[in-house]
Amino acid sequence: MINRGPVGFNPKTFSGPFLTTLAFAVYVVVPQAFLQLYFSAQERDGVRAPRLAAYGLFVMAALTGAGIASVSMILWLPAIR
Repeated sequence: MINRGPVGFNPKTFSGPFLTTLAFAVYVVVPQAFLQLYFSAQERDGVRAPRLAAYGLFVMAALTGAGIASVSMILWLPAIR
């Protein structure tokens, strides 16, 4: 989105090291990290750990929404008009 061009992959074959890393991170690393944060927040007493888990999930949801809005403005809306 920043440089408005492909970086780390070939757009014709849709392959490259960036896409492999992205697929691994999206489906394994990030969900496992937040699941571990959630479970550790449940085990601890107090308010700080559950709040931290809730803030982390909120930030991830906000980043997802920002990504969807960016893709909509750059790719989808111009194709509709």
